[in-house]
Amino acid sequence: MLRNLKLGTRFNLLLLLVFICGVSISGVALSTVLQQKAQDEVASKAITLMGTMTAVRSYTSTRINPLLAPRLETETQFIPETVPAYSATEVFASAKQSLSLVMAILIIIFAVFIITINVLLNQTVIQPIKKMSHLAKEVSTGKISDDFEQTFNDEIGTLAASFNRMKSSLEIAMKMLNSQSKD
Repeated sequence: MLRNLKLGTRFNLLLLLVFICGVSISGVALSTVLQQKAQDEVASKAITLMGTMTAVRSYTSTRINPLLAPRLETETQFIPETVPAYSATEVFASAKQSLSLVMAILIIIFAVFIITINVLLNQTVIQPIKKMSHLAKEVSTGKISDDFEQTFNDEIGTLAASFNRMKSSLEIAMKMLNSQSKD
């Protein structure tokens, strides 16, 4: 199946696979590290956390509830701030939102990295090969006027130089055939 795909499609599939694996592995690793860190933090700070939550409950009961008491009598709508555990719930919801933000940033970084690699591969590999393929087709039909561009000294540049040598050899051979046929 992969043999029938074009080179650009293969690169895109490979980059997509790397992207999915990278996000999955980093997500699992991040989740594991954060879970372990959270367990360690909770274990080491349990007394402080319980004291803080007790203080929040006490504050809510002694300071907030009296301020909201007149509203409770006149309004029929539930006011969540009157429940002492509401503040603690809000603290933990904030931590969960932070984890989501970290994962979103990680996904964005991976996406930018993969897109950058894709663009670079397209410009440095796919496009030069497409140009050489087009020129090779023209040379095969007898249009020998254009040369292959050799802008780099990498494998693509070596391939272009080889095509230029082959084109020059073909030109010489064609001239020799034409001169022999005229004689």
